[in-house]
Parts: sequence; structure tokens; C-alpha cells
Amino acid sequence: MIVTYNSADDVGDLLDSVRADAGELRLAVLVADNASADDTVAVARRHAPEALVFDTGGNIGYAAAINSALARLDGSRPVLILNPDAAVAPGAIATMLESLEGDVGAVVPRFVGDDGAVSLSLRREPSLSAALGDALVGARLRSRPGRFAETVFDPAPYEMPHEVEWATGAALLLSPAAMAAVGAWDEQFFLYSEETDYFRRLRDAGFRIMYTPGAVIRHSEGGSGASSRLDALMAVNRIRYIRKHRSRPYAAAYRGLVVLGEVLRIGVPGHALALRSVARESSWGELPGPSRTASAEDPDPGPVVYLAGGTWDDIAGTDRRLVSALARTGRVVWIDPPVSVLRRRSGALRAAVSHPFRGVTRVRTFGPPALTRPIVRGLSRRLVAGQIRRALRRLGVAPELVVLAASNRRFPAGVGGLRVLYATDDWVGGAGLMGLSPVDTAEILRRNVHDADLVLAVSPALADVVARRAGTAGVEVLANGSEPVAELPAPAPAGSPAILIGQLNERLDVGILEDLVGAGVPLTVVGPRADRDPAFGRRLDEVLAAPGVDWLGARPYEELAGLMAVASVGITPYADSPFNRSSFPLKTLEYLGAGLPVVSTDIPAARWLDAEGVDIIGSGGDFAGRVRERIAAGRTADGDRRRHAVARMHSWDARAALLRALAAGTRKGGPSQASL
Repeated sequence: MIVTYNSADDVGDLLDSVRADAGELRLAVLVADNASADDTVAVARRHAPEALVFDTGGNIGYAAAINSALARLDGSRPVLILNPDAAVAPGAIATMLESLEGDVGAVVPRFVGDDGAVSLSLRREPSLSAALGDALVGARLRSRPGRFAETVFDPAPYEMPHEVEWATGAALLLSPAAMAAVGAWDEQFFLYSEETDYFRRLRDAGFRIMYTPGAVIRHSEGGSGASSRLDALMAVNRIRYIRKHRSRPYAAAYRGLVVLGEVLRIGVPGHALALRSVARESSWGELPGPSRTASAEDPDPGPVVYLAGGTWDDIAGTDRRLVSALARTGRVVWIDPPVSVLRRRSGALRAAVSHPFRGVTRVRTFGPPALTRPIVRGLSRRLVAGQIRRALRRLGVAPELVVLAASNRRFPAGVGGLRVLYATDDWVGGAGLMGLSPVDTAEILRRNVHDADLVLAVSPALADVVARRAGTAGVEVLANGSEPVAELPAPAPAGSPAILIGQLNERLDVGILEDLVGAGVPLTVVGPRADRDPAFGRRLDEVLAAPGVDWLGARPYEELAGLMAVASVGITPYADSPFNRSSFPLKTLEYLGAGLPVVSTDIPAARWLDAEGVDIIGSGGDFAGRVRERIAAGRTADGDRRRHAVARMHSWDARAALLRALAAGTRKGGPSQASL
């Protein structure tokens, strides 16, 4: 991630260095441009044509631009933030990634100047003693005790990896867990002190910051420009930072020391304005700050038409939760799968419109009897498409996006907007489970991929399957999301039951459920039965009737948080099948969102999450034994918070933002996230 402002002379070299260092790493590159007046945007797109280069809407500041870029990501991967006047040395990115482990929330590299000399990039937490030393002697007398200098002048620490308090923010790598826990960058810091604040919040959240000298970044400095007004802003923001994190008396004393430092340098260019600024708070509003360009204001998101795989009244799954998140920022028209006109009292072939959720309009369409039979299918599609077009006209909706998330439907003819195909399951591989023809389903998939402007899949494994079956490339991943509980309750005590949530069907490994029963594991089961195979059904009957198993059937979504609050561990016992290997179980993120640890079978989606608190048990592993260990150990408040933080970074709001970003990148001629 790179924030640019009039950076045309530097950003091309930076992007070239990132590309050269990437090797086999899969990197998504974002350039957030703060209304550059030069050729920054053109240079960035020329050097990285597959990157997402976007206008932030003005010169909104460094922290705000970072927040704008983060909003376009799903939060599942580490983020490397780079200044445009930096350049990445070979091996730097991989070395930083290797250091990002355990409770390390951020990694900072060794910086060198254009001459190769090591830059003094390490810092101590701002304090009165450091402010006094810096005011009196500045960068002179570098051998003074460390408590009297904010900058680490001793060359020895720059030669060894170690934990630091903070460092120059020209390059830093952040972990997903740290970003989820700390949240947005503080936009009151237009420029300067924003990284000081972020590093402190990282430490306060329990994360460590590691300096890794094996990763080298060349930093020319000056990427933000230089002026007396920026010098004054730097001095003022030091005071703002202390006011945020210290008491009033402490902040007053600190401000006095900043004034002292500026008085002692009154003859140095730029310091006269800095002195006037720190001494006269009423002038702070005259310093550089955020501005928006009227022509670049972010427009309200356009309407989305969403052709779902099920009805709005079905169990809330991927479609409904994603649509609910999209509706929080814009209008969505949900289109139910068509049903026979014989099921409508009036018998009219006209769409029925209702409003089931804030921001969502539901449209139900009708077709002739036997509407899915091959001989009737073509006529049914034309009739349904006509109903959709007329309903949209009545609603005054001109869609920006048309999302198709159903295995047996086609994009409706004559409905404008960017066409997005969203594969939420391996529809072809699971056609038998859904009572559909695999041959017909494969042909519909091929045609829909051909007609789509953007193809998405719910997991990396499914993206590969769709690409192979449809003979295409460039299938992007839009994973399932989470709705974490707003407030975590006290952890359930040791000995509380395990919990299984979701539909009970052949996707589950019933053998694992039998092992749990045999091991005496207390188990709460929540969800309806949807099994078809008689042999599977008989075995499931015995599991649900066993002592220690409490099957509650289907429960409203609103009750799930309460049920998970009294459990020790959530389980995802999926069978090893091609269909499951392409899936992304909602239940795993639901458990994490409630603070629960998870025991899951080894499916690619669980490995993709790479989340703390998810135990992956491979074939032949002791699934029941691990569940028993989790029950015996119980939960802790700290563990619940960390798992909750993981779920927050995979929120449905983040998924909705990613969908819009991917669509925006497609409209501009390329995907919004790409591999360098």
C-alpha cells in the first residue's frame, strides 16, 4: 500500500523495486493518491498496470489515505505500507514476513539513504526527558543517555533484530490481527505523529513491534515535501500526540519544552513559524490540513441487483448477509428465484415487491408451470427477465452492479450494470446434492462466466475450480464474512459443551460426530436437517439421539450468539470431498465472532484463514481428542478477544467494500487487486 502526493519522480522506482522483490509472493498493490497535481497516477499505472490506483478525493492526509486504502481490502492478509520515496531491496519483503509471527503486530526494516548509510529510524516513546534533551542539544551530543533523546543514536541496536517502541513509518508491515484490534489510523494527524500514535496503540493492544535489519529499504526522505509550514505542523502534532495519551499537566510541560526547543533555534529557517504556531494555539487551524476536491468526492454507491440462490426467507447464508452489508451503504434489489405462477393466488405473471430489510427491496418473480424443465426453461427466462426489467423501472432503479449468485439462473436480458458472477459453492460438483443435473449446471456456469464482466468465488480452491471448468482466468476471491458479536460476554467455564451450527446434511463427516459421541463429548447441535441419503440419515439419527447430545433444531439467527456464549468450542466437521474442499463454511467465522475457539477438519478455507484459535485436524487425526482438550481447558477473556479480533477483520462490511472495489477496478479495465 502506497500513499502518494505529487510523487511522480519516485513512485515508479518504488513499484519497480516491489515487483523485482516479489518473486513468488502474491501481492495486491494499492496506490492511494491524495489529489496529485503532477503525473503520479499515470506513472503508477504505467509501472503497475494491474494495481488498484485510486483518487482519495483530495489531499486528505496520510492517515486518512491509509484508512481509505484499508477499506478496500478484506483484512485477511498482512499489509506493507510504503512511502513513495522508498525502494525495496532484494529479499526485504520476505524477510519482514518471516518476522511477523506470534504476538508481533508490526515489523519495521533497516532504512538506508541514497549513499547506503544506515538511517537513524528507531525511536523511543515521547517523554519529558527526551523532549528536554532534544530541545537543548537536538542531534548533537549523541552519546547522551537514551532517556534524553527520542531518536536512538547508538549504532549498535541498528545491527540486531529486537523489539522497539516505534520507528519511522516510511515502511512497516502490519499483521491482520493487529489491524483488526487497533482499528483505523487517527485522522487528526494530517501528517506527522500518525505512526507514533499507531505504534503506541499497537503496544497498548498487546502487540510487539520488531525491528528486522535483514530487511533493507532505501528511503530518500522528503516524499511529503518540505516547508516551514510543514515544520510547524510537525511541532504542533507532537503536542497533539502527547495531549491524546498523557494528562493535562504532562502535556502542558511537554508543550513548554517544545517551545523551548523552537526558541533556541529561532535563527534557523522555518523555526520562527514553528515557534509562533506552538505558542499560539489559535493559529493551528492555519497549518496544512485535509482538503477535498469537489470533482473527486466519492459518489454514493450505485444500486445493486442481486439474483440470489435462495429466497429471502431461507436460512440467512452468504447471499443474505452480503446483501445486508451492501444495503448499509447503498440500495440493493434482491431477486428471489422464480417460482411457478400456480403458487400465486392472482395467477398474474407480474413481480411482487416488498421491503424486508432497511435498504433492501425484495422482488419475487413467477414463471410458467414446470419452469425449470428444459422445454420450458427458455420461455421462463424471458418472462422472468421482463418482470425484473419492469420492476426496476417501477422502482426507479438503474443498477450499477448485477450480481448473479445462483447455480441455475442466467443474467437477465436487458438489465444494465456491471455483471458479476459470484460462485458461492461448487455448483457443478454439488449438483447432485441440490437435485440438479451436473451437465446442465456446468453449461449454465460456462455461459454465465462468458457473459460476466467479473467472476468471483467464495474460496481460493473454488476460484481454481471455476476457472478450470469454465476455461477462464482471473477469478477473484470474495470469501464469506462474519458478524462478530458487539460485546463479548464472560467466557464459558471449562467443561461447557462443544457446539455445531448449520444445516445437517451429507457435507458433515458423520463418522467424526460418532467419535465425539463415543468419547463422551457434550455437544449442542443447532440447525435443521437437510440430508437426502438414507444411510447417512440413519447414522445421524443415532448421533442426535445419543446421551450428551442436545439437538435444538433450527433457531433464529438472533439466538445464535447466546447459544455460543455458553459453549467451550465450535466444531466444523466437514467431510473430505471435492465439494467441501471448494467451500467456505460460514460457521467457522461465526464461532470466532463469538470468541469461540474452533476445531475444524482440514479444508482449504480453514488454512486460508490462517487464524489463531482454529485447530485444523487432518485425515486420521484425533478430532474428538482435540475437542475434549478444548473443553477441559476452557476459554479465557484474552483468547476470546483475540479470536473476536480475527472475525472483525473478516466482517461482512469488509466483504461488501471489497466487492465494490473489485467492481470499480473492473470498470477501469483491470481487477482491483492483482498479483505483482
